[in-house]
Amino acid sequence: MSIVFLFLKSWWKEILIVALVGGFLLYWNHLTNTVKEQSTTITQLTDQNKVITDSLETQNQAVAKLKADTDKRLADAKVAIAAAQAKAKINKQRAVDLQGAQPKFPNDLCKSADLLINGELK
Repeated sequence: MSIVFLFLKSWWKEILIVALVGGFLLYWNHLTNTVKEQSTTITQLTDQNKVITDSLETQNQAVAKLKADTDKRLADAKVAIAAAQAKAKINKQRAVDLQGAQPKFPNDLCKSADLLINGELK
């Protein structure tokens, strides 16, 4: 038999223990590196989540401000429309009144129209 075989035959338990301990240490090193990588990934994702959350909050505030501005403009527009409709109604009635007005000077329609226009301008 060879010397190596004899050596292995007498020391096989110690060699097996050394191999197991060495394998365990390599596996432990692998697990430690994996934990470090995962920890770094979690930190990065937490930071990204904070950035996204802040951005979302900023966008939500902007949307709320736009909605408030839109609601105010809508209310202002409704008031302006109501005022314009009231003024249009008055002006329409004035136009009807002017259309049916009898001339003050039937023989001089220009003078009557001038008098009517000047009265409206006042």
